[in-house]
Amino acid sequence: MKYKICIILLAILAISCTTDQDSEVRLRLANVSDLDYTNITIRNGVPYENLEAGAISEYQVFESSYSYMYVQLVIDQDTLVIQPIDFVGESFVPSGDYTYEINANFENNDFGSLNAVLVRD
Repeated sequence: MKYKICIILLAILAISCTTDQDSEVRLRLANVSDLDYTNITIRNGVPYENLEAGAISEYQVFESSYSYMYVQLVIDQDTLVIQPIDFVGESFVPSGDYTYEINANFENNDFGSLNAVLVRD
């Protein structure tokens, strides 16, 4: 009986100590506009490389991500921002590779606007 209890406890311990290798989210940014982006920062201060019009960045690895996030970038001398209000009720995206397609628009106002869509690769 003690032998069975030890085996069960060892099995539970082994299962609880395993790491989930597929729990990471790899994010890259895509500039889907016809404007160049510089000084790109996402989330809480994570820098990304400058992106020319139509360019895609390298992946960066994160433990988790929501389907939308904070983005700040500069176009010419204009700083544009996507600022989420909160993530209440939101769930993390499943692990995997994603591209955050960012589009900039100056047509409707002088200040410009950004919109973005997270696409699973």
